[in-house]
Amino acid sequence: MRALPPAQVKQSEAPSNGGHSSRPTQRWHQYQQHRLQQAVERVHDYRVASKDTTKEVVLKDATLARQYKTTQAIERLVEDLIQESMARGEFNNLPGAGKPLKFAPENPYVDSTTRKLNEVLITNGYVPEWVVLEREIGDDKRRLRAKLADRRSLLGPAPLAADEQRTWDEAVRSFHSAAAQINRKIDKFNMLVPLLNKQQLHFSLATESEKILNSAAPRNTAAPKTPQLQQSREDEGFLSFIFSAITNRW
Repeated sequence: MRALPPAQVKQSEAPSNGGHSSRPTQRWHQYQQHRLQQAVERVHDYRVASKDTTKEVVLKDATLARQYKTTQAIERLVEDLIQESMARGEFNNLPGAGKPLKFAPENPYVDSTTRKLNEVLITNGYVPEWVVLEREIGDDKRRLRAKLADRRSLLGPAPLAADEQRTWDEAVRSFHSAAAQINRKIDKFNMLVPLLNKQQLHFSLATESEKILNSAAPRNTAAPKTPQLQQSREDEGFLSFIFSAITNRW
């Protein structure tokens, strides 16, 4: 059975013979032929689209294959060039050959002369001045904080009484010269240190004293006598009494 084109189907469905329509059986057969033709066209379109997709996949795989082959070709070329250079002896007598690799980090902002001088000093047991200053600054800060804590331990809990506050203020003023000396070392250290992230801020005596004042424990109080200590003293008194009694008797 030959399928009729859509134009013929529509024409057959239109009234004819002076306005009289065709028979119902004929119209049904024409409708079935029209549906069959649409199904055939949809199948054809799907197959064409599938072929296009398959073709795209094949082209993509071919592109990846060419890229992989190109990469392999470049690697083989580089390997051949390296082998030829090694055969000609171009890798002989390279600087650092046979020596351990340097894993020590280097500062890119320090010139080569300063780096070499530092290496010579370190090799001979010397250290740069800024390293010594950094150590001294840390020790001075710890000593000053310890002295402030000792003075604070002689006073009562915060808030201090009027006389204790005057005592504390005088103690803090007595450390002004030590704090100024630390800050002078910090200024010198900041001028010598080659790294910006190693720069230090001034030591604030007011801030440190305030921290110690509010965080320290109250004054040291005499420890209460323990029962063991009291018992030992009673034993000593009893033995002394017996010894004195025997001495007087003789």
